[in-house]
Amino acid sequence: TAQNNQMLLSDLQKEDFLESPHNAWFTDNFQSYVIDKQALSDIDILQEDLTVMVFLGSWCGDTKRELPRFLKIMEYLSFPRGSIRLIGLDRAK
Repeated sequence: TAQNNQMLLSDLQKEDFLESPHNAWFTDNFQSYVIDKQALSDIDILQEDLTVMVFLGSWCGDTKRELPRFLKIMEYLSFPRGSIRLIGLDRAK
């Protein structure tokens, strides 16, 4: 994983966000998010040949809020981790 002024760049894994300084926002937002199980009860994800690509900025407030929630939902749905590709971008995107 490349780091540039605390930015996580390129291909990433959830574990990259569990390292300092990113763990401060990631862990808090992951643990505090309450999954709406009723809302997800009707979701039937077709997982064959499906890859979800997430373009994110570890410096971005939206990423800091939404990425932990997204990953917690995907774990709840038992979506294969290998089918989620996290790609960190710098501010130039």
